[in-house]
Amino acid sequence: MSRRAANTTVPLYDDIYQCVADLKDSEKDDLYTDVWSCMAIYRALPPLPQQLVLRMLLPNCPLSTLFPKPETLPAASSANKQPPEVEWKKMWRSADNKSNFDFVCKLRVWVLNDESNDRIRGVSGTPVDVRLHPVYRTNLLEALSGDGEVPPKQKLAMHARPTDAMVKFGWNKWEKVLKYIVRSPKLNEQPNQTMINLLDAAWLVKLREEDQAPQLTPEGFQFLLRDTYSQIWRVLQQYMHQESIAPHKLDVIKLLFRMGFSKVAVPYALRNLTEVQQTTVLDLESFGLTHGLPKGEVTKKNFLITPLGVHLTSPSRDKPMFKPSGAGSKDDGTGYIIVETNYHVYAYTTNTLQIELLSRFVEKRYELPGLYVGLITRNSILGALKDGITANEILGYLFHRAHPEMHKTNKFVLPETVVDQIRLWESERNRIKTKPGTLFSNFSSADDYFTKKDIVKELGDDFIIFENEETQVFVVPSDKVEEAVDALKKAAKRVR
Repeated sequence: MSRRAANTTVPLYDDIYQCVADLKDSEKDDLYTDVWSCMAIYRALPPLPQQLVLRMLLPNCPLSTLFPKPETLPAASSANKQPPEVEWKKMWRSADNKSNFDFVCKLRVWVLNDESNDRIRGVSGTPVDVRLHPVYRTNLLEALSGDGEVPPKQKLAMHARPTDAMVKFGWNKWEKVLKYIVRSPKLNEQPNQTMINLLDAAWLVKLREEDQAPQLTPEGFQFLLRDTYSQIWRVLQQYMHQESIAPHKLDVIKLLFRMGFSKVAVPYALRNLTEVQQTTVLDLESFGLTHGLPKGEVTKKNFLITPLGVHLTSPSRDKPMFKPSGAGSKDDGTGYIIVETNYHVYAYTTNTLQIELLSRFVEKRYELPGLYVGLITRNSILGALKDGITANEILGYLFHRAHPEMHKTNKFVLPETVVDQIRLWESERNRIKTKPGTLFSNFSSADDYFTKKDIVKELGDDFIIFENEETQVFVVPSDKVEEAVDALKKAAKRVR
């Protein structure tokens, strides 16, 4: 199996909560034995389910008991023989709530209220009476009441680091990964081999056989367009799919949830974690999520958590985009590009990653301190399209990072002439599609041509991509030539 084929077996989720929702029921039951996982899941619930969970928590009652009972509802009128639907079912069926309620059930925060059934089952779809998962309820109640354990930390205040230093450390670690992906000339030190293998397995880069140098893939370019947390989560999913980690995926998820309730730059003890979690903490340093303390007698078994590690599992869409001061543009990476009608591009940034990304579809003219000047040309766009980058991705990148002045002066932000031309260049390239193949010609006779062509055709409809009876030639795709030649050789032996 090829690496790319193997990679397709890795299920990809937008965030860690969708990953949890897709776990087996038994795995969710195990996850909810962890207090911090219960708190993290509660924090991620939509507002209305959060309120309902709290109302069901102390009395340990089903959802239906929070609303008027059927017998207390007004009787059905003569014009309408059907009694009005009970309030909680009506609320569940609402278009605004249905998907949220179904997701809570998929997480198994709510389970069927069926005391006659010993097996707790998840529910989704039509409204059914539910109650809180008993293990989840117990641990959430313990966490909210303050009786639960706190994340273990050593009293090593003298070894704590300034928050600014941890912000810089975390971002620099992850920036090293991104610079490796784009093959930045300013990369002083490569990521460790584990990280390189993860990027390769995730098909974000393709390692050249001759020198193992990374080549950016179409998936890698799309990856670079994402925000920092989405990027880290994407590679983490590949990490959890490793053969050595996959059987212990729950331990990794519990650790990530636990880190979400920790404090930045405060020492925490490794001895309070499982063996798998201890290994993961060390691996997460290459992601910029953790930071090991100097290897002294007191500190060798402790670690620090960076802001990236704390905010990774936060459900908020307004997560701070941690970068060291002087990164060269706004912290959210927006508002620094100006595109003119003459196809000139001005990027007010000193960030090498942003410049490397622009250079994928913009020809560099010159670079000044804090200013990158380039030109959008046919060759630069066709080169990007050849690498698998689409016109929509290019335009989306320019639009979302457009300078505030462009929003003031142009109704459509980007000049229409530039937008139309980029799309025309894409359609120009898509008119002709090429496929490598091998030409079979110079047959001894017409019968020889038709006989051999039929032999190859019997292997499959995709074994011949072009044929011409007048010139007596046909073309076989490059990846099927060896199989076609073997078939022709076997047929020749049978004739003899």
